[in-house]
Amino acid sequence: MGGLGKTTIAKEIFYAEDLLNYFSERIWVTVSERVSEPNIFLSILKQLRIYDCEPDINVMLPRIREALANKNCLIVIDDVWDMDYDWWRQIFNEFTGKDNCAKCLIITTRNENVLKNLGVTRIHRPQLLDETESMCLFSEVFSAYNNFSSDSEFRRAGEDIVKKCHGLPLAIKTIAGLLSTKPLSLQKWKDVCDNFHDGLETVNISLQLSYDDLSSMMKQCLLCFSIYPDDAEISAEQLVYWWVGEGIVHGSTRKTALEVGEQCLYELVNRCLVEVAHQRRYDGRVYQCKMHDMVRNFIIQKSKAEAFGSFDEEGKNRPAEDARHLGYTNEMDEMLPGKSSKLRAFLLMKNCIFRFPQNIVTMLASVKSLRVLDLSHNEQDISAELLLKLIKSHKRLAYLNLHKIRGLEELPDWIRKRQNLQILIITECRDLKTLHPSITILKNLVVLKVENCSLQNLPRGLWRLTKLQVLSGFKLACSGNDGARLDELIGLKKLRELRISLKKNDEISDDEAHALLKLDQLKVLSIDTKDCDRKQFAIVNKLLPPPSLRELFLRSYLGNTTPTWLSPSRLPELVYLYIDQSLYLRWVSQSFWDTNGRIRPWRIEGLCFKHLSRFELDWDDVCSKMEHLSYVEVSHCYAFKDFPCDVNIWDSWEKPQF
Repeated sequence: MGGLGKTTIAKEIFYAEDLLNYFSERIWVTVSERVSEPNIFLSILKQLRIYDCEPDINVMLPRIREALANKNCLIVIDDVWDMDYDWWRQIFNEFTGKDNCAKCLIITTRNENVLKNLGVTRIHRPQLLDETESMCLFSEVFSAYNNFSSDSEFRRAGEDIVKKCHGLPLAIKTIAGLLSTKPLSLQKWKDVCDNFHDGLETVNISLQLSYDDLSSMMKQCLLCFSIYPDDAEISAEQLVYWWVGEGIVHGSTRKTALEVGEQCLYELVNRCLVEVAHQRRYDGRVYQCKMHDMVRNFIIQKSKAEAFGSFDEEGKNRPAEDARHLGYTNEMDEMLPGKSSKLRAFLLMKNCIFRFPQNIVTMLASVKSLRVLDLSHNEQDISAELLLKLIKSHKRLAYLNLHKIRGLEELPDWIRKRQNLQILIITECRDLKTLHPSITILKNLVVLKVENCSLQNLPRGLWRLTKLQVLSGFKLACSGNDGARLDELIGLKKLRELRISLKKNDEISDDEAHALLKLDQLKVLSIDTKDCDRKQFAIVNKLLPPPSLRELFLRSYLGNTTPTWLSPSRLPELVYLYIDQSLYLRWVSQSFWDTNGRIRPWRIEGLCFKHLSRFELDWDDVCSKMEHLSYVEVSHCYAFKDFPCDVNIWDSWEKPQF
């Protein structure tokens, strides 16, 4: 039975602190209904940090066996439906090995015959929750947002709702997630109970109630999950950019479209319709998310009914002439129609080898309604000429992601004609050397990311991008070079996130030193000096952030002491500080604790310090002067004193909740 919590139990074991140090290798493989043996091996190899193996089973298996030899390892094979038993027995025999080390295998499945046919003898069968356990789970999900247990009438209404869930954890979490987003209303609870009809399809009923309660915008956001493969881990950033680019979410007078998109994602998580796969621990910021297979099956049915996408009988997203959204996988090469006049979003799925065959280029080039083109997961060299031809054919593009595209040396001047473009990502395009100055007249650009490219600088004229909110990969032009300088950022009044990469011989003049101070909307600042010389240690002191800053990232910092402007009086709104990979940092500056006669405590809630081997910091100082601190993450900070976590390896501390 689905929704019992089999995967949840396996995750509790997989991430149990007692086991983290015991097992030197921990591997999680999701199988699902459609087994892909090569993909299973590729997933295992990546988790073993092996990236140079040929995609041949006869080659991959010995590499896996060799990597696991003489190691204690825990392997979880999740959500197995059916098997080639002889093949799997061979694999399990290989995994268990001949050494004396512990090899623990955990399999989750809805079909007990799978386990019996494999000869598994130790089987744990999760049971339906009893009434007490069901009410505890309901209260845990709901009470994260509201406290209702002290009111007897609400308690009875809650018990009536929970009874109709028949002890299924997924149904209980979904209905509690729905109620947690609403004002505490007894009549609302009774209405939900009345509409929650008893029956065998308890999970689907709870999902339908939650879906019906969503706004039309939220429903469209949820339907986007249907095009991703089963059990896929999905980038939260990609989702939000997609929603903004296609116009599914819109900004308001108080929130930008990006903020509305993030808010929609968090609400879907709070409603237990979307699961968090990876998040920042200090504040819960979601990086990767996924969807339970029962929720996904439900959403696929809704997508079909809404003509959101096309799917086959197994629930795989499939191309069709009337498809509006397509998540491209390797299986689709021969399936794409000659034309698809309604296609609005085309996204490559992870581990996709996209060779740009002529039929796909022809089909995509003929589409006039495309708003979203995301090629960020391509693992194959493609023709830059064909790629540019494709982009040039789409005049309505609003979101373009070319992350890690190889062979792309420039974006030509005709890019200026893509005036609908709001989001442009060309990160880690190692061959990219030139951005044509015409990029600066893309008046609707909201996000521009060019990190880790071969660009020497960005073109002069950035100040024209007055709607820009996110700029990542900014580089200063050298003296005498016709490129962007720091003072151009003054014109970006809506900028909220800025990531600067400084390099060898960069200089900041006194005239432009106060440029960042004038960015009063800036919330996130990252400064990376890994390409600088040691003699440039003082350059960061010239970058004066605005007092509105909330998150600061210092990477490869060159100074002996923290920047003089890193103080609570200069950055009164700072809540998160991240410093890593500094070989020279030894002390905090005098201003860090604001010791110049002022008493202004830090508002910092989260700290992250990594690979700061010489940095001296005393936990007593941190505790006494950072009263709002709730989370600390450290790694290889050998000179830290009396910290409540291990500073020599990766470890973390969280403030106890009372």
